[in-house]
Amino acid sequence: ACKICKNKCDKQGYQNHREERLEKCAIYQKENWSWIYPRFKKWKAANPEKYRSGQKRYKDKRRATPEGVLDDRMSKMIRVSLVNGKEGRSWRSLVPNTLEELKRHIESLFTEGMTWERLINGEIHIDHVMPRRFFYFTTFKDEDFKKCWALSNLQPLWAPDNCSKGD
Repeated sequence: ACKICKNKCDKQGYQNHREERLEKCAIYQKENWSWIYPRFKKWKAANPEKYRSGQKRYKDKRRATPEGVLDDRMSKMIRVSLVNGKEGRSWRSLVPNTLEELKRHIESLFTEGMTWERLINGEIHIDHVMPRRFFYFTTFKDEDFKKCWALSNLQPLWAPDNCSKGD
């Protein structure tokens, strides 16, 4: 095969076995964490600019999708609303709905002119129908926490409207 065809074939094989490779990598990291982590910490301390630029690239790539933006915003909003933070947990484990359900719900409430691109750009906010301050909760186990973050209490709202609305 020519070089172009071989590269194309290799790339396809790489993509076909992506999940399998990621799973093997995760298992390897767990088994060898005792020596991988100190080396990583040492590299990170010696290369702070490379580490920061890599983190920025990852976040920018993730935030370029509707799912990434929703995930990021929900994580931050829930962390800020809890007294002791999320205690290292993912926001998805704290609320009863999935990211896909949240996306469908928000999209179903889009008004004229609302698009995912505008949400990504920050022109649209995720708003609470009943403001967070009307709920009393300190941990994610409280019943008011679940009511506050229920899909029925979340809606897309234009940024200027949300900022002027207040509590």
